[in-house]
Amino acid sequence: AVAAPTTVTATNSTPTYSTGAQSVTLTATVTAAGGPVNEGTVTFTLFEGAAVVGTVPAPAAGAGGSAAVSYPLPAGTPAGTLTIRA
Repeated sequence: AVAAPTTVTATNSTPTYSTGAQSVTLTATVTAAGGPVNEGTVTFTLFEGAAVVGTVPAPAAGAGGSAAVSYPLPAGTPAGTLTIRA
């Protein structure tokens, strides 16, 4: 069988600055021409500019093609914008 082309859309996430460690939930939706894709894995990669600052695999996409994973932010992570690719 030939795999159908898919589209993966990551959702924005905006944690509040904290001097302590915290986790942020990263989510994405996987779809194909026929609708949601409810299998396979999604890997989230976080970038600051062109530099990779973290990579984390999520469990298989579930109902509605949704994949989610908790990403740990170290204590005192400075405010800024990271790009999420799934």
